[in-house]
Amino acid sequence: SGCPCSTARRGAATMSISIDDFSDPAFDVKAWVNRAAAGCPSQDPEHVEKHLAEVEMKLQLMAEDISLALEEQSVSGLRRIPRAVAEIDRVEHDTKSLQSRIQGILRRLDDAEGASRDAVRTLASVDKVKARMEHARETLANAAGLAELVASTDAVAATGDVRHIADVLASMRRGLRVVGDVPEFADAPERVEVLEKRLETLARPELVSALAAGDVARAEEMRDVLHVSGKIQSVFSAYAETRVVEPLLREWKAFANDTHKTASKNADEEAKRFAAWVPSYAAAVADAARREVSWTSRAFPKESHELVVYAWRELSSLTKREFQQRAATKSLDLFAETYANAAEGFGKAARALLVTDAGEKTGVAPSAALAALAEALAPFEGVRARYAELEERALSEDGALAAALAAADE
Repeated sequence: SGCPCSTARRGAATMSISIDDFSDPAFDVKAWVNRAAAGCPSQDPEHVEKHLAEVEMKLQLMAEDISLALEEQSVSGLRRIPRAVAEIDRVEHDTKSLQSRIQGILRRLDDAEGASRDAVRTLASVDKVKARMEHARETLANAAGLAELVASTDAVAATGDVRHIADVLASMRRGLRVVGDVPEFADAPERVEVLEKRLETLARPELVSALAAGDVARAEEMRDVLHVSGKIQSVFSAYAETRVVEPLLREWKAFANDTHKTASKNADEEAKRFAAWVPSYAAAVADAARREVSWTSRAFPKESHELVVYAWRELSSLTKREFQQRAATKSLDLFAETYANAAEGFGKAARALLVTDAGEKTGVAPSAALAALAEALAPFEGVRARYAELEERALSEDGALAAALAAADE
């Protein structure tokens, strides 16, 4: 008598399932499933699952009964048609009472049409009820499956299998969308979040490894896994750091280390070295943009139009401060040379974002490429404003000196 299975069956049996529930045009499948779940005598996930399975089976049997009734009524309706046609044929060949019989047939056809119209309406109504019952049965099946998935969350997370975790996570999300706000699954969103974090923790290192090795298939697979977990931004950050920022920062730091070893007390000499180095660095950025536009179009076709732009802007934000310091010099000519070198090289990088070497458009928006170029050249803005201020002060001092000399001559 204490068997959970028998208890669940008694719970399912005590729930009254009326066809009137499904005949209501305002039928709410989620509310109906809520009532079905509430009928379980125990809220233990295993008991809830069994209870919902019992209710699902009862619905399925009712749906089958309705299908049989529909089939019988349809066959009966189809049988009437040949008899009516035969009657018409006989009347048409009976010339002695043609007029009277035709009038009688017309009256009978009118009556038959009215009866058939009513029968069609009845069949349509019954079909709607059947469809609602099937929907309810499918929802119950999803609810039962969701109960099992929720109960196995910890075990799934412990497996460390990113593909299995991704599949379970996708199934849980589908189940929650179908079932809705059922009290029995109140903790399901929290368990989904736990799986999402676990999946990101496992998938990101594999993605970084694939990115570093240039493994397109593996990188795309991990991208799909992270997309399922709702962590697509992790793909952007991992890509930018691994494929663009880290390699180009090595070149930047190599110049900085070399500068430290051959440090000169003459600031202009250091500025000249930087101005001479900028073209090679900007060319490296352009080459990376060209290469990465091609690679991301194969590995991440859905995000390729954003990834390289995002990576370049991340690089620019990391080097902006030091770039600004190195570009600052008292020589306006040297500053102009550095700016021209950077603008030319970074301009090529912006063009590489928009058009391939074969002349094909990449899909990157011109506004996005322009914004990335503006950010790359942003270090010069502050220095240029400073030069304007110094130039204004110099002109003012020259004007005051000229006025003083003129006064002395008088």
